[in-house]
Amino acid sequence: MIKTEKIDGLEVFSCKPARKTGQPTLLFVHGAFAGAWMWTETFMPVLAEAGYPCYAVSLRGHGGSDGRDHIDWHSINDYVDDLVKVVDQLDEPPVLIGHSMGGFVVQKYLEHHQAAGVVLLCSVPPQGLVASQFHLMFQKPHLFADLNSVMTGDCSDVSTLREALFAGEVDEMLVNLPGPYAS
Repeated sequence: MIKTEKIDGLEVFSCKPARKTGQPTLLFVHGAFAGAWMWTETFMPVLAEAGYPCYAVSLRGHGGSDGRDHIDWHSINDYVDDLVKVVDQLDEPPVLIGHSMGGFVVQKYLEHHQAAGVVLLCSVPPQGLVASQFHLMFQKPHLFADLNSVMTGDCSDVSTLREALFAGEVDEMLVNLPGPYAS
């Protein structure tokens, strides 16, 4: 069962196994334009059933966490501070699982902190996305412009997100975009 709590203004979901199994604690860190909710119906219940205590944090300005009104001013260092706050509240050092921007946050966290383990899913590389942005700008300028519209909230075109997220054609039944991009 998923439970929600606030830790210093941060939304944190938890899903724990029915009994202690000795498996390590897992802490999920979402990417940009997401929140801890992205883990609650997928990875967390399955892994908790397998015996892993699971937690997921919504970084400031995301999901149900405080700071949405200043989201454009939050830095990666702010997100690392958020991660520190949540890790410090757990009973043991967790395995950190970061997706996209969350993977970048995890890598920056590791510059000054230890973790029991790390999983990076489609992570932003440690040097950031500048090289990727230039590549996209020159190879697919229309997509570059459309993604900038998405980032400013001026676009809700699902086809833009499909082109950005998937390399080829995707069966309509496999695509489930939550939130404002739902079709």
